Amino acid sequence: MTLQKSVANGSHTLNDIRAFIAVVESGSFSEAARRLGLSQPAVSQRVRNFENSCGLRLLDRRAGPELTAAGREIFHRARLVLARAEELDTTVTDLRGLRAGRISFGYATPAFAIPLIARFRAEHPGVVVDYHYGNTAELFEGLRQCRLDVAVTSLLAVPQDLVARQIASQRLMLCVPAGHTLSQVGSVSLKQLDQMPLLMREVGSMTRALVEKVCAKSSVSLTSAMVMPTREAVKEAVAAGLGLGFVLEGEFGGDPRLKAVELLDAPEPVGVYLLCHSEAADLPAVTSLLQHAEQSLAQSI
Repeated sequence: MTLQKSVANGSHTLNDIRAFIAVVESGSFSEAARRLGLSQPAVSQRVRNFENSCGLRLLDRRAGPELTAAGREIFHRARLVLARAEELDTTVTDLRGLRAGRISFGYATPAFAIPLIARFRAEHPGVVVDYHYGNTAELFEGLRQCRLDVAVTSLLAVPQDLVARQIASQRLMLCVPAGHTLSQVGSVSLKQLDQMPLLMREVGSMTRALVEKVCAKSSVSLTSAMVMPTREAVKEAVAAGLGLGFVLEGEFGGDPRLKAVELLDAPEPVGVYLLCHSEAADLPAVTSLLQHAEQSLAQSI
């Protein structure tokens, strides 16, 4: 059987390429064997395998060995292939060790999300983080369509198709202007708000879902509520005297124009969760964030 006819599919192994390069660079099979930590027959077999897969005689063994004309054409390309393979190995190692890489991070609750990602970045400064702000519904869609790797938001219930780690918990609070009469009381019932102008978050917001739930339970009307697209808009509208708003406790901030008032008939605190798709949970960066989330909850208890 001729050399050309012995070619099965043109496949080349990196070990065979590495042996060929070592023989050329060292000038002998014995020195190549020493460099590679192999026996000389093993190196000879690997070079022969590479020649067979190429379907070309690459070395003239009678003179050194020396490269044939075809061997000279192949040698530099083989070195490039090996360099790229070693570069790939280095990249994989860096990604596994979180010395490099990228993660897409969505959040609806910056007060809890930003400290979490700050700890992650301090531990893994080589990982690039892409930030995406949105409400809970938008984050769910991003996770399920693989546009987001992880997301942080408050939840009434954890979706079964997502992996979740609780970070903290927070209560629903009433947001009023600092000079409002209700700012002087420690707590208020929803019934007391029935005839007052109320500000609501947009559809898809977890704050809105929670407000609707507790108001329906208390038979408080929301028909005249003004809709605001973000919690910042709610707070600005409250400060401007447009109405009273609802904000989760950990997202209230320290604005002196506003006062947080406890709601007597609000439900138990809702959980704040780090979420990811089940298929992304084993990614090194995601695994690290899930571990940080568990530490955050342990520290808050």
